Amino acid sequence: MAACEEGPVELQSPFLEMPELPELFAALGEGMGGPPPGIPAALWGSMCKKRLQDMHESNHLTVSEREEHLTKRQFHVPGRGKRTLTLQEDPTGKFGGSCGSGTVLWPAAMALVEHLDGEVEKSCLNCRVLELGAGVGAVGLFLALFKGCEVWLTEAPEQLPLLVRNVNENSPDGLDLQVAPLKWGDKEALEQLAALGRFDMIVGSDVTYRPECLSDLLSTAHQLMSPQGRFFLSLQDRPGEAEHLEAALKTSSLQIRGEALRRKAKLQGAEEVSVLIFELCHVGAEPRVVRQCFALSFRSWWPPVQLPSGPSRACSGFQAVTSTPELQDAFQRYKSIFFPHASTPAKTAVDCGLVVDILDTTSALQLGVDESYTLDVDLDGITVIAAKTVWGALHGLETMSQLIEFNFKTGQYSVSGIPVHIEDKPRFQHRGLLIDSGRHFEPMVHVKAMIDSMTYAKLNVLHWHLTEDESFPIASRVFPELPEKGAFNDFEQYTWEDIVDVVEYARRRGIRVIPEFDMPGHSSSWRKSHPEVFAEGCLSESSRGAFDPAKNATFELLEAALQDWSKMFVDGFLHLGSDEVPANCWNNSKDIAWMKTMGFSNSSEVFNYFVNKMVNISKKLGRETILWDEAFLSAKPPQEAVIQNWHDASLLQKIVDAGYRAVFSSNGGYTNGWYLDGLKATWQNMYVLEPLNNISAEKAHLVLGGEGCMWGEHVDPSDFEFTVWPRLAAIAERLWSDREVNSTAEAQPRLETFRCRLLSRGVHTGIVGGSGRGTPPGPGSCTQQGTSEEQIFV
Repeated sequence: MAACEEGPVELQSPFLEMPELPELFAALGEGMGGPPPGIPAALWGSMCKKRLQDMHESNHLTVSEREEHLTKRQFHVPGRGKRTLTLQEDPTGKFGGSCGSGTVLWPAAMALVEHLDGEVEKSCLNCRVLELGAGVGAVGLFLALFKGCEVWLTEAPEQLPLLVRNVNENSPDGLDLQVAPLKWGDKEALEQLAALGRFDMIVGSDVTYRPECLSDLLSTAHQLMSPQGRFFLSLQDRPGEAEHLEAALKTSSLQIRGEALRRKAKLQGAEEVSVLIFELCHVGAEPRVVRQCFALSFRSWWPPVQLPSGPSRACSGFQAVTSTPELQDAFQRYKSIFFPHASTPAKTAVDCGLVVDILDTTSALQLGVDESYTLDVDLDGITVIAAKTVWGALHGLETMSQLIEFNFKTGQYSVSGIPVHIEDKPRFQHRGLLIDSGRHFEPMVHVKAMIDSMTYAKLNVLHWHLTEDESFPIASRVFPELPEKGAFNDFEQYTWEDIVDVVEYARRRGIRVIPEFDMPGHSSSWRKSHPEVFAEGCLSESSRGAFDPAKNATFELLEAALQDWSKMFVDGFLHLGSDEVPANCWNNSKDIAWMKTMGFSNSSEVFNYFVNKMVNISKKLGRETILWDEAFLSAKPPQEAVIQNWHDASLLQKIVDAGYRAVFSSNGGYTNGWYLDGLKATWQNMYVLEPLNNISAEKAHLVLGGEGCMWGEHVDPSDFEFTVWPRLAAIAERLWSDREVNSTAEAQPRLETFRCRLLSRGVHTGIVGGSGRGTPPGPGSCTQQGTSEEQIFV
């Protein structure tokens, strides 16, 4: 759905620029005049509708007469904080339609507004509403105040400038607004509008309907109203008006439901008018309450979204319209996730449509890219995922996969809770997992499997710690001797093509890959081939080495290596470590003499020099730099650097107060933080750890997000996945969902279901409950609780 922001809006529909509906479909792009082969007409219609809701800014309506003065009238909306709508009217009558008059806001419309205010609760209205002849959207504007309502306004084309003024004047919020120029009796336009879906509620009002116009109005309502829909019509209470309606109904398929209501209505500065309000429905129909008050629940979604309870729609498969290579790949992947069971579709099952519509197909996957999406499933089972970028659409597909259910009794898939409307976006833009291939080699198949599993929790960053004291597994085209001498052996290495492949594999799944080359410490594996750039104080194999900042050759080698790797990694960030530096390595005669020439009095100043040199080299290569928090504690890096907080969580406040951007991954003493190698750290502790604790509102934007860290000292491919999962899911939800979503009691049953989902998708996950690597206590369901420690049976 279109974005709903407070403040003045401009209608974003090409309807406003074209006088007739048929011309719209021809103008929307190649093939839009009709569905392509194999695409159901209803699916194509829904796709067209979504295209209207997310138009480019260049298609915003402009009104040449925007500054022209028009008479303004006001009335108060009952309830809702006594909101006042200020609407402009045309006293000249030049905008009047053939079956109306020149006054823009009718007392009849106001009376209907008051009636509907008591008819439908604000929190319950979540329906498709069509306004017919209510005086340039008077009723439509009011209904737009009900958040979640999709409102269609129909007006004669010549009235549209006034309609835009009225929408902008009143700044409606929670608005999903469509506009169609429609004249009574235009059968072709009605057919096009009906193809986009029928309406749950139709509202109309006027005071000057002639009998022939009233017949056209009823015919229009009949054609556009859903079988259980309701049509509220207000007419002026004057002689002959009710009789005109009764006469028109004799040739209509609509009937009056209940008794007409009489209300008094008065505009500011105008005479009081008596109004009749009728509720009409299809003959023989028993109208349902408009989108009855759904009991919202989180169900078993991870991260959670609010979903109404409601009927289900049986589906045998999806037909999809996709628009980018990334989406085409994603839909192929999700087919087996959507429909994992072999079964014979029930006779009642139908092919459900899936439309994925993207506003901008060119946005690169970088920090800050828009990842929001909306997901709608209508009563026909047609799903529309709309997103500003492909990366948001991928999250929509994951949400959709959690909506589809399989019934083993009937052997059919279904989408439940329809109609569904979801608006979803992450709270933080950096939501990651650190993996460590320097201490234990992680084969490509395991890295790719982890990337796949990350998408199920809507994570978007793989922080790849690639080099360590122990090994150097990554290829280098300029210094091939680095992995030749630094890797564990000849086969635990990544080729250049391996890395390029995994980076693209991750990108197509919405995962950014940020490489880490830790320095100046945690670098002893470099020393095996290039001891000349290491400090002389730590050259023995038994000591941890550190790069020597006193030598120009050090920075020349590092710049050349990073420049080569920058062609391998496409992300805008480079992680250069800087943690746990063995500063004693610089306590040797040569480095001490160099320190004196530089005016440095201690190792912290040497460290600061190294950090700043490397950040500048990274900047020269077109990369921003991330550093561990020692660079903040013991140095002063450039302000543009990002600091990753791994010490106590309280340090984050000091980092952002100093003006640095930050990534949160506090180890919490390995029991209360986001270090996944801390096996005693429970998912509950990870879930309630809030990155923005004690962070002021003014500084909150500097916290980019956070990461769970899976350091590799005690993890290898044999226990990699089930040490990470399901605890990483707790971190993922904290980074995606609102801060208020923080109840472990509410989250636990959802996490248990999420664990089952991971297992069904081939992810080797641990048990919910206890600590990392907990094991099942005995036979039981995938939802059962585990033990608090690893169990070894002999």
